Amino acid sequence: MLYKEALENLWKNYETANGPVEGKRLALINVRYDSDALNLIVYTQPKIIVRADIVEFTE
Repeated sequence: MLYKEALENLWKNYETANGPVEGKRLALINVRYDSDALNLIVYTQPKIIVRADIVEFTE
């Protein structure tokens, strides 16, 4: 679930900077993810960050 949310945030950030993705031919390359966790005595909060280069194919 966290990985899915991280990927959705990646695409939202792309759309904010470059417009909608519909109709574009895009690919994710150099995909990498980092995970971290905040560990308290009785509670653990995991965190996942996805980073990737987005390439657009044009004619």
